Amino acid sequence: MPPPPEGYGYTTSALAAVAERFRSGAGTLDGATGKRAGAVDAGLSSDIVAAALVRVTQIGTVLAHVLDDTAGKVRAANGSYDDIENNNAGMMRLMQKQRDAGYGDGRRQTHVTKQPQSPLGPTGSRGGNSGGR
Repeated sequence: MPPPPEGYGYTTSALAAVAERFRSGAGTLDGATGKRAGAVDAGLSSDIVAAALVRVTQIGTVLAHVLDDTAGKVRAANGSYDDIENNNAGMMRLMQKQRDAGYGDGRRQTHVTKQPQSPLGPTGSRGGNSGGR
């Protein structure tokens, strides 16, 4: 679907591709951070390098969660856009049918008030059982 001339537009396939890239990145980070690193042999700096690797692994794990969460949000947004498009398309069809049927411009009439009800009811009688008791 080409973007409208004004405002913004989107394509379902583009949003799905973005979500897949986020999900794929999360999977790659999960794979990289899920493996236990062996003992670090950096001579006198081994403790410093090991601590840095732990921090890098922690950051990778957090980033994988963020990417996965973002992918879920993009998928949800994609579904929301589809719902909005469906609702808007349905509303436009309804408005067109109303215009075609001669109901003014098809917009919802918000200024109409409810007519007062008769105390006798819609048929003019007090209701109740019409058979005698």
